[in-house]
Amino acid sequence: MRMETTRSLLLKRAGKISKILNMWSKGLFSIVVLIFLFTSSAAEAGKKVVATFLPVWIFTKNVAGDRAEVSLLVPPGMDIHEFSLKPADLKFLDEADLIVLNGAGLETHILKRIDTTKVIDTSKGIRLIKSGYAVDPHVWLDPLQAMIQVKNIRDALSALDPENKSYYEANAESYIRRLKSLDMEIMQGIQRLKSRYLITYHEAFGYFARRYGLRYYSLTGLQAENPLPGKMRVVYDIVREKGIKAVFSERQFPERSLERLRRDLGVNVCRLDTIETGSPEVDYYEKVMRENLNTIVRCMEAE
Repeated sequence: MRMETTRSLLLKRAGKISKILNMWSKGLFSIVVLIFLFTSSAAEAGKKVVATFLPVWIFTKNVAGDRAEVSLLVPPGMDIHEFSLKPADLKFLDEADLIVLNGAGLETHILKRIDTTKVIDTSKGIRLIKSGYAVDPHVWLDPLQAMIQVKNIRDALSALDPENKSYYEANAESYIRRLKSLDMEIMQGIQRLKSRYLITYHEAFGYFARRYGLRYYSLTGLQAENPLPGKMRVVYDIVREKGIKAVFSERQFPERSLERLRRDLGVNVCRLDTIETGSPEVDYYEKVMRENLNTIVRCMEAE
């Protein structure tokens, strides 16, 4: 009886040990699988690419697709003019294979502190607009100039990762077709307007106005500080002379910045978006540019 009891006890213990070993082996297998998946996904991510701020991140992501790991340097809710590099940012940029800049002087404060040998300036080849002694960096607000930026990104990625060159070229071609469609849509919308004057608070829509044949005026310079007296006088005269009823603020600035113009001249204040902040989504640029078009048409037709 005791031998049978001992035998049963041993069998039970052996069963428990077998279960423990089985669980351990499954757990080990799971860990191995997780490690494999992690390393595989990291390998599939390819080159590390950092875009400085939202518009160039959108352009880069559309070209890179899933063949490169595209990160954003400036948080999507922060204005690039207010951004300053921290030690962690410098380390982040140092580990990147490619750094994508808007260019046109926008990232001068960043360029001073990074390795420029792996930098691509996407404004290369664009006919830049000068404002006083400065260059207007808002090239992305003209879809035609955005296409040039996309092509520069395509070429940089192809040089960095020649094995995926055809993939980047196909993605760029597809995205450029979408930008051409967007450009045509904006052109048709602007052509319906009777007024050919675009007045904004911040001097950001010069490239947009040049592309779509609008006479452009702003109350401040490129730095979007307080309204400049000389610019204020010009805008007041134009608004009175042409009977303009709508001026434009921006999402990044409070509407009270144009309160004086509203009060003195009785104009309506509508709001545009420069896309410097917003949501990091691949179609966000197209979405906001269409919203800008709708806002301009609605406010100008209300005149």
